[in-house]
Amino acid sequence: MLLRLAQSDAAPVRYRPFYLTEKEFIALPQAERDALSKKMLATAKTMRQLARELTRRALEASESGKSAESAEFLMAAKRLGSANRGPEVTLLIGLVGKAIETLADKRLAELDPHTSQSPG
Repeated sequence: MLLRLAQSDAAPVRYRPFYLTEKEFIALPQAERDALSKKMLATAKTMRQLARELTRRALEASESGKSAESAEFLMAAKRLGSANRGPEVTLLIGLVGKAIETLADKRLAELDPHTSQSPG
C-alpha cells in the first residue's frame, strides 16, 4: 500500500497515523493523553520498523541492479517521513517522521545524488 501511495498524488494526510497536533494533544485530559501516548509509542515503533524494512528492500533491490525499484522503496519511506512532520502532528510523531525522512534522504543520495531532489 505504501508503494502505491508513494506513486500517487495522495495527500500527506493519508500517511498519518494520528490526526492530532501537539497543541490538541496537550489540551486532552491527562487520562486520555496517557492512553494516547501508549498508542503513539507503539505506532512510532511500527513506523520505524516499516522504514527499516523499506530501506532493507531498497538495499536488496540496489544490490540486484534494480535502482529504480530501490528508489521507489526509498521514496515511499521519504513520503512517510515527510508527511509526519510539521505543526500538523504531535512532537513524538514529528520526531519519528524527521528520522525516517533523514534516513531515506541519506539512502537516496547514496543511490543517486539526483534522486534525493525528487519532490515528496
